[in-house]
Amino acid sequence: MSRKDLNDILRYERNAYKAYMFPSRSRWILSWIKKEPTRQIWHCQYLMRKTQYYYSLKQGNRNPLVHLLYLWYISRYNRVSSRLGMDFGITPLENVGKGLMIYHSHGVVVNGNSVIGENCRFHGNNCIGMGRPDEIGCPVIGNNVMLGVGAKVLGPVEIADDVKIMAGAVVVSSFTEKGITIGGIPAKKVK
Repeated sequence: MSRKDLNDILRYERNAYKAYMFPSRSRWILSWIKKEPTRQIWHCQYLMRKTQYYYSLKQGNRNPLVHLLYLWYISRYNRVSSRLGMDFGITPLENVGKGLMIYHSHGVVVNGNSVIGENCRFHGNNCIGMGRPDEIGCPVIGNNVMLGVGAKVLGPVEIADDVKIMAGAVVVSSFTEKGITIGGIPAKKVK
């Protein structure tokens, strides 16, 4: 992944947050002054992306500057993410597709081995990760997937593109049909 790819992802995601919450330049500046939650979420996501980039770059790289930049960004990311109640395991940039949007940060936990497609939406209190202790593997989530408040995706499951996961759903099996809505405990197709 190149620096240009990182910058493209950051620009795309920043514009998505701006379009969602901050349609004007003055509103964007005011959100920074007021320390609004969405602005803080964007800042945390920015640090996460930078950390992912340097994490990928430092693999097999002997340049001490790359390792120092990784340590700089991960320490900042850890401080901000713990304050917001978020935990995205740091993995290569490719594991989380561009366009990620987090509407409410509290309780968002993502195992670093999970794969998340492009334009996914988290509405807060979401968990994506391993299921039972005896299971090996993490979820693979397609593009344009929306997780409602409290939705959990656990274990080595696959979620197809354009799936909506209802609030409070617990997904423990794969759903490979595109464009469906799933919900319940355990989750089942509802639409």
